[in-house]
Amino acid sequence: MFSLRKLLADVNSDTSLIVKVRNIRYVLLWYVIQHLIEVKNRREKINILDVGGTPVFWRKFNDVSLSKFNYPILDNRNLNISILNLTKFSSEERMGDNVDLITGDGLNIPFRDGVFDLVVCHSVIEHVGNFRNQKKLAHEIVRVSKCFFVQTPSYYIPLEPHFLIPYFQILPRKIKVRIVMKTRKIEDYVAAEKVVDSIRLLKKPELLKMFPNSIILTEKLFFFPMSYILIGGLTNSRNVMTNFYREINTDTNLRNTTKIFKFIVDQQTP
Repeated sequence: MFSLRKLLADVNSDTSLIVKVRNIRYVLLWYVIQHLIEVKNRREKINILDVGGTPVFWRKFNDVSLSKFNYPILDNRNLNISILNLTKFSSEERMGDNVDLITGDGLNIPFRDGVFDLVVCHSVIEHVGNFRNQKKLAHEIVRVSKCFFVQTPSYYIPLEPHFLIPYFQILPRKIKVRIVMKTRKIEDYVAAEKVVDSIRLLKKPELLKMFPNSIILTEKLFFFPMSYILIGGLTNSRNVMTNFYREINTDTNLRNTTKIFKFIVDQQTP
């Protein structure tokens, strides 16, 4: 079981499936950003907000962008990137001149409506607790953005990615609490409850209600839905998706991953 977990979910291993899949997501995000740059005819900067993000995400995105497209994300004059997180950033996490690290709450984003060309929210919305908070975060993302790129694991993912237990998310709450107490060596029942309640995986209909008028991609491992990506606000989504699919079908490394892991546009709202 441990080797299977490492193969599927080790974010520090370049050979793990999750890292390979994230690299494909970076390619999709790159085409979204390029589309926004082209819309502005490269005359204005693109303002990006990453809600709940980390510098590590953008460093890895920068590595993929440089290696595949010879295009830097960091220290790029065309891009202003703000990373918003509840956690205080350390001085060691400071990045390029075009990146601001901001301590703040995604449930109350401290910016005016529509100020960002793109809001990114990657593997965050499942971490804010209950459905009410998830709807609040979604509202804030839509409120401050012209376009958004939201990714979150599927409720139906076979191996729950935070607890690394098959179908942990569908178990009764009391059983989940007992499992967490044992696997994470938490003696206090209430503390274990907080850990369990801190994660809530979402179903596709819930996401579509929170992010209307969006494209939704389902990432599937064979026939298992693993994750969803929602993209909204693009003026030419068809062109973005065409370029993305062309890239993943022509790049050998990406194509090998997509033989078992599919990115399917299975619903698009008007």
